[in-house]
Amino acid sequence: IAAMLLLLGMATAPMQGIEFTLIMRLGGAAIFVAAGWVMTNLRRLLAEGKEREGVLRTIFDSEPACVKVLGPGCVLMDMNRSGLAMLDADDLDALRGQCLLPLVVEKQRPAFAQMCEAAFQGEPGGLQYEIVGLKGRRLWMETRIAPLRSSAGQVTAILGVTTDTTARRRADEQLRDSEQRLTQAAGIAGLGFFEHDHTSDAIFWSPSAR
Repeated sequence: IAAMLLLLGMATAPMQGIEFTLIMRLGGAAIFVAAGWVMTNLRRLLAEGKEREGVLRTIFDSEPACVKVLGPGCVLMDMNRSGLAMLDADDLDALRGQCLLPLVVEKQRPAFAQMCEAAFQGEPGGLQYEIVGLKGRRLWMETRIAPLRSSAGQVTAILGVTTDTTARRRADEQLRDSEQRLTQAAGIAGLGFFEHDHTSDAIFWSPSAR
């Protein structure tokens, strides 16, 4: 700013040779000081930016759920450590820039692709699906996704948060199998049973008991 004022004064006032030389030297000094201030603050801002980026990366990688950023075509842009472990990937370079659709079981790929396309149109969504990891391990996943927008409001990527629901799904299947076996056993033995819910006062009677 000081240099601009000095140059403006030069352009609007008559000067002798000595005055011109003095003002030019002062202007050069002002420019040098201003440049030093800009560089010092630029280095400080860059350092603060790297520090904030490091903090955010630590939070990103410490999240137990899979957190990923996808580009158009379901191409992986970034993923945290938990997500890489779920997919049996040794590091991010093994998957970065690749489409994740081939990891989804074939019959569920259209639904996954449709969910991602809708997110790029600004619609958040969710899906339960099965994947086959890089080492052949099959897992059931539950994903929620949301669009990521630029400062101009355009959707440039989508953010997905995925949890591994394999253990919960297997427990539910085992419970259903156990209930089915008990029902079959009661039918074969000619036994009947009933269940009384004291909270709702509802009563369930088995077919044999009825």
